[in-house]
Amino acid sequence: QVVHCINRCVRRAFLCGKDELTGKNYDHRRELIRNRLEFLAGVMGIEVLGYAIMSNHFHTGSTGPAIYPNEEEPPRPSRRHSGEGVTTTHGASHLSFT
Repeated sequence: QVVHCINRCVRRAFLCGKDELTGKNYDHRRELIRNRLEFLAGVMGIEVLGYAIMSNHFHTGSTGPAIYPNEEEPPRPSRRHSGEGVTTTHGASHLSFT
């Protein structure tokens, strides 16, 4: 099953990019979010198919953990992402961990 999740900031808060009101730049958070997504995917046994990070929200597309017979552990990622497949379009970053 593929799941599309959206997480949005409230009260005009900025997730990434430059806040025109305060002049602060939050672009450093893009890498933090990408690293956290990768970590959580490994811990939860899910596969992140892709993501997009905008100034005040982000989207993820993922597959939920499968049910494993005999209560086996779900497979864990065997490697960290090398950076291949990452593109940036109009302030959105897209990545597939597969």
